Formats: sequence, C-alpha cells, structure tokens
Amino acid sequence: MNSNDSLPSLLRRVVAAANTIDKFVMDSTFIRMTIYGYGDDGPDLVPFTTEPPEYYLEKEDSLNFWDRYFNHLITEWDAGRLSYMKMNVIVERLSSPAAELDLCAPELVRIYRNLPNVPEERIQGVLRRHSAINAFLNSADIGIELWKHNDSFPVEGGIRRRRPQPHPTGQETKSTRDTNETLLVEAPIPNGILPKILHRILLILNNNTTIITLTCIVTLASSIIQTRAFDQSFRAVGLNPGKATDPDFLSNLQSSLMQLLGLYITTLPFLRNRVVRKHYPWWAWVLATGSFVCSVAAIGIYFWCTALTPLILFVGCALQAFMVLQLVWMIDGVAKDQSVGGRKEV
Repeated sequence: MNSNDSLPSLLRRVVAAANTIDKFVMDSTFIRMTIYGYGDDGPDLVPFTTEPPEYYLEKEDSLNFWDRYFNHLITEWDAGRLSYMKMNVIVERLSSPAAELDLCAPELVRIYRNLPNVPEERIQGVLRRHSAINAFLNSADIGIELWKHNDSFPVEGGIRRRRPQPHPTGQETKSTRDTNETLLVEAPIPNGILPKILHRILLILNNNTTIITLTCIVTLASSIIQTRAFDQSFRAVGLNPGKATDPDFLSNLQSSLMQLLGLYITTLPFLRNRVVRKHYPWWAWVLATGSFVCSVAAIGIYFWCTALTPLILFVGCALQAFMVLQLVWMIDGVAKDQSVGGRKEV
C-alpha cells in the first residue's frame, strides 16, 4: 500500500469496493425474488447508504445479505443446481472489488487501531466484510478446482490463488514481480540473532540481482584463472598431442561426461513440458548447444593439444551456468502465470 494513501482515501476505497459487492448481491435473482418477492420487472432495490462512510461500516445490514447470498450459492453448487460457468462468472465479477479490499482493508484497520476513539464496531465492520468475501471466493475456487479434477479432496499445490494475497501489515506483496523471492520476503522472521542472520543471508542470496552478480563475478574470476593456467601449460608443452592412456585424458573425459549429464538433466523440464518450454528463449537453446559442442569437442582436441582441453571444458561449463540461470527465470515465469494470471479456463 502506498504510504501516501490518506485515511479518507482508504475509507472511500474500502466503502466503494464493499458497495460494489452490495449492488451485485442485491441485483441477484435470489435476493430479488426469494427475499423481496420481486420479479425481473420489479423495482430496483435501494442501495445501502454510504454517507457517512463510517456509519455504513458500523452497520451489518448489507453484510447479512452477503452471508445469505453466499450461503445460497454454496448450497446450490453442492446440490449440482449451479453450473460451473455460472459460478465462474460470479467469482470473476466479485474478484475485482475483493482485490481492492485485500489491498485497502488491512491498512485501514491498522490506521484505525492507532487512532483514539474509533468504535470497535467500525473496525469489525471492515474485518467482517473482508473476511466474508474472501471466505466465499476461496471456497468457490476450491470447489471449482475439485470439479475440474472430479475429486473429493483438494490436491496440495493444485489450487492457484486468484488474487495476490495481502501482507499482514496491509502492504502489497511482490508476487507479480518474483514469486520465489516473495516467499522468502513474506516468511516469518525467526527469533534469535543467529537465525535472523541466516534469514537475512537467504534473502540476499535469493535476490535476483545477487544471483546475476554472483554468476558473472564467479564466471569472470574462473575465466581469468583458467586462461592463466592455459598460458602456463601451453608455454610448457606447446602443441603436445595427448594419448588415451594419459591420466589427464581420463580426468578430462570424466569431467566431460559429467558435464553432458548435467546438461541433459537441465534440459529435461522444457523437453517434457510445453508450458515450460514456451518460457525458454531461443538464445538459451544457443547456450545449451554451445555447452554440448564444447563438452564433446574437448575430448577430441586433447589428441591435438592437451593444454587446450581444460579451457574448452571451462567454456562449456560457463555456458551451462548461464543456461541454468535462464532456467531459474523460466520457473519464475511459469509460477507467475499460474498465480498472478488467475485461473486458466479448461
């Protein structure tokens, strides 16, 4: 939540979101016909007053209609009288005002808690509305997910969040930017000096900037070391051809085989999954191909120049390191599609 949002602004946003849900509920066939006995051509129901906004939050008139309507929908869904398409439309229509409540309601409650003489009924009015809409939407998401799987129990990890979940302090999360990084940022900070230090180290190591910086620094330092080693080795032996019985050949051979194995395992995710593969850019395939060529060519080059083989193997290893780095971004991209983009229709 932006720190510049004032109390009146937050109050207006919360009341506007709640009033949007009010209108949707009161315009429903169930409320119009079952509760009031109106037909389709009946008069429009008078919306709940929002002036003053504080008075609206302290009253539970609209919240009672929410509960009756949401309970009706869940009962109809459980009985099989409400279609998947109809339930999905209802969830989609309510998601926008619910997302606004996710962002504003916790911050409004936090401000109210720090102000003197704020009636508890007003605070509870915000909390109950926020809880009611989220209880229904989360239950509907679970019900639709189970319907898709034709199962009687939820599979852990199979239900994707429709909206970014609010931080306990009311702050917006960073799930739209980096899902994995957000998990560590939002994790509870452990007690004790040493656990806090370790937690801070994990946050630093999980940061995207740190990952890129460490990869570049280590690769650059290793290239300098390997180039220096090649220069000294070449000065000592020159274009000295090697033999298959040399210990250095066997060592380089096992390094090449292990590098090929690592390359094979790294490429398996996007070779087996079309959704994962679409997030993998073309230049990452170039890195994978270059690493494969270097790993194979290094063995043949040994019989021409022994000093050049370790350098070629290092180049292949460096290309593979940046390919694995792209694999991290690919996983983040897939996770963001599933958590931020909402439910994918089938």
